[in-house]
Amino acid sequence: MAQLTDMPKKKIWLQKQKTARARRLDIQHFVRTLVITTPDEWGQANHKAIIAWDSHMPERERSPSSIVRRRLGALTPLSKRLVRSPTEAGRPS
Repeated sequence: MAQLTDMPKKKIWLQKQKTARARRLDIQHFVRTLVITTPDEWGQANHKAIIAWDSHMPERERSPSSIVRRRLGALTPLSKRLVRSPTEAGRPS
């Protein structure tokens, strides 16, 4: 545990930047795959869209399961908004 608390702040910051970049790229993949081009289309994405994307990756792209899991994990913070009803999605959290 002591080794973890002694980790340099720069190393922690760099790891956060890598993680944020990877999440951004994974979300961009979701948007490209579903051809989401407008905010209205983004608002129409729902749990069915996530399931379709989940199926698309291994079937069409031959993505390994580790990549699929990582991409789904990147979408997790947004998934609550995606599966809400349109009236709920507009409300602040």
